[in-house]
Amino acid sequence: MSLGTTPGSDQVQAMIDRAQKAAHDAGKIFGLAYGAAPDAVRAGFERGIDFAVSGNDSGLLAAAAVNLVTEVRG
Repeated sequence: MSLGTTPGSDQVQAMIDRAQKAAHDAGKIFGLAYGAAPDAVRAGFERGIDFAVSGNDSGLLAAAAVNLVTEVRG
């Protein structure tokens, strides 16, 4: 779905809040998928989401490889 705006806009957040309320009112858990964005995940939990999917296997593996090489090089 597209609202023609950015993911962090007030309009998108209002739609997320609406969906979250509907899920919770129905006794369901509510979660969101994020990229590798710890600040966004933290903000989601602060707003009351129940779970988050953050990053993916290839992104996490790549980040670990970069960290390893950085540590080895000193």
